[in-house]
Amino acid sequence: MVLGATAVTPWGEVRVFVTHLTNGDPEVNRAQAESLTTFVRSHNEGLAVIAGDFNATEDSPQIQAISRQAVDTFRVTQPQRVGNTCCLDDLSSGPSESLKERIDYIFLFASPRDDLRAPTCMRILDRPYWTSRGWLWISDHAGLLATFWTD
Repeated sequence: MVLGATAVTPWGEVRVFVTHLTNGDPEVNRAQAESLTTFVRSHNEGLAVIAGDFNATEDSPQIQAISRQAVDTFRVTQPQRVGNTCCLDDLSSGPSESLKERIDYIFLFASPRDDLRAPTCMRILDRPYWTSRGWLWISDHAGLLATFWTD
């Protein structure tokens, strides 16, 4: 599944795609990732962003294949950090609970003519918040926030 939109920015249009790939059979996930990149390439001629839950770890063949075509914004800006984004079993667990794997990504597809400046990317919403009823995580996934610009 993929949803696409066009963001109008001061630097021009940017195609933005959001996806959630299956967490079942790795072969199905691999085929979905390949279909996703083919779809993005066929619906985009310039700068594009793909973000979402890929349900695949960084060392999987499908994520490695996407990383050869696009910039993994987190890995480029945080090369030494693990960057786990998933998953929690209990959203009411406290701050000692940790995220277990990295399966959420923001990929940036750009051509040399885009004159892209280095992106930044960081995890957000990656800890629980205290409420009147106790600890609460926003989601079983952390969020990612990426920033990039062109000249």
